[in-house]
This record gives sequence, C-alpha cells and structure tokens, in this order.
Amino acid sequence: MSRKQQALDLINEFKVSSSEQKVYLVAQLKEICFKQAPHVLFDVAQDIFDLSLDRSAQVRRALIMFAGECVYHNEALVPAILSMFYRLLEDRSESLVRAMAFEMARSYDRFIVSLAKAPESSAAARTAYSQLQDIAHSFLDTLSTEASEQVRTQCVRFALETYVLFGLPSPKGPWPLKEGDQLRMGQFYSCADLPATHAFVQRDSIEAEAAQLFIRCEGWCRSGGPSSS
Repeated sequence: MSRKQQALDLINEFKVSSSEQKVYLVAQLKEICFKQAPHVLFDVAQDIFDLSLDRSAQVRRALIMFAGECVYHNEALVPAILSMFYRLLEDRSESLVRAMAFEMARSYDRFIVSLAKAPESSAAARTAYSQLQDIAHSFLDTLSTEASEQVRTQCVRFALETYVLFGLPSPKGPWPLKEGDQLRMGQFYSCADLPATHAFVQRDSIEAEAAQLFIRCEGWCRSGGPSSS
C-alpha cells in the first residue's frame, strides 16, 4: 500500500473515530506527511484541513498544529492553511485562539513572504493575504478583551515577536525574494525580503503599522499590560 493511500485511509478512519482516537490519527498523519513521505503532503493536505470542522476543540487544536507545521514543508499550501485559520476565527474557544496565535507567531514571516513571491495576478494569493491581515488584526483586537491571561500573553507574543520584528526596518536588506526562490528552514524573514512594490503586499504599509504597534507595545510595558492600555 502506498503512503498516500495510508494517509487517505487514516483520514477516512478519522471520520468515524472518537475524539481521543482522532488526535492519535492526526499524529500518524504527521508522521507520514512530514517524515516518512513528504511528497504526499500536498495531495492530502486539503482533506486533512477539512477535518477541522470537527466538534472537539482538542481535535481542532491538533489540526491547527498540523497546519502550522505544513508551511515548513510545502509553502504552496499557505493559501489553504490561512483559509483554515480564517474559518476557525469564528470559534472563540480560548484554547484554539491560543493555538492559532502560537502558530502565527512561529510562521507569520513565512506566510507573508510566500504570498509576496506568488504571481501578483494570483487571486488566491490576494485572498490569502487579506485573510492573513484579518487573522493578525483579530489577535491584536483580543488584547483589548476580557480574554484570559494565557490567551492575551500569546497574542502579545505574536505582536512582539512577529508583527513588530517582521515589520520594523531591517539592517540586512533589502534583498527581496522573488517567485521561484525557496524559503530556507530556520531562516527568519523580514520586510527586507519583500519587493519594494507589490500589487497587494504593501511593504510601506506593513512597516508603518509595525511602527504604530511598537508604540502600543511600549505603552503596554509602561502600564503593566495590554488590558490596562
């Protein structure tokens, strides 16, 4: 039996399993798609992302972690990953918000650079970038809510470690990536890696918004946290 068929069988088994078993099956899918046979990931990823409609928050959290890892293995999946995260924004479960904020903090730079490398005429890339912005703003808006300290802390981490660090001017560039360039494992990217002009990824706007957010972060530090600002 091929690895792809094994993955498809696990997906079908997922649909009739208990929540606890589903989490185990996601772990098995990770083993196949990320280690044993990475070449099957692109073919089965959307079927796996569609499983995020599951009712169990624990299962959806496992799928968020799976999707977040996918960008390190196949950047062509970025639009599908962001579409899944965007759909899950409707679920205000704190454990899911925290999980998505964590994955976004880990991979925000890769998401945005991947979309900037896509053809500027790509409707899918443009939609994905709009969804990325909405997701990011949702996490920032969470800082002004009565969310738990754990959730707000993760959203602050997203703001500080990715939104600000990615958007603030970088001393290394610019040497923008272009279509066909491969993202490097373990490499952190910044606005310097974006083209100076782009149809929808506006580097100037990203830098300006990051500067404004940096000022907000300074205010949080002085006031004792985002809930006090």
